[in-house]
Amino acid sequence: MQSYFTGYISYSSTNNPYFTKQKSYSATNISYFTGHNPYSTKNISYSTGNKSYFTKRNSYTTIYFPHFTGIIEYIYRISSIQTESISNILRKYIKQRSIY
Repeated sequence: MQSYFTGYISYSSTNNPYFTKQKSYSATNISYFTGHNPYSTKNISYSTGNKSYFTKRNSYTTIYFPHFTGIIEYIYRISSIQTESISNILRKYIKQRSIY
């Protein structure tokens, strides 16, 4: 079983993130990067402040997004446990997809 994360991550004028889905029912598997199963898009929120965070409220997990604007299409593998930092994952993704 596979789920897909497809969406846009961009930033407001105050450098706080906001997330918009491509489709109203798109799977938003941001939690892939922490190794948690994404059961609901309602579990995703973000903090205020100088850094950009998304929080999966039901598991109390917070992950840091570096300043990044673009389209992310990433396959979530339910069997994988991802412990790598979001920064490294995005760097690899950008390099792989040649998105600058």
